[in-house]
Amino acid sequence: PPDGTLWASIKAETRTHKGRSGESLSLLAQRYNVKVSSIKAANNLNSDMVRIGQVLTIPST
Repeated sequence: PPDGTLWASIKAETRTHKGRSGESLSLLAQRYNVKVSSIKAANNLNSDMVRIGQVLTIPST
């Protein structure tokens, strides 16, 4: 790019969520508008189960 060109920094934003009673990955995916598979990948999970107190990384859409 030519000198003086400004570049916008694109940073994938994430948030965390602490698991509560009755929650599942599908519920969290719906709440945060992301795919279950994205939450599983961000947290290295094999199961859809969310434990109480479990801190999960919720990726941006």
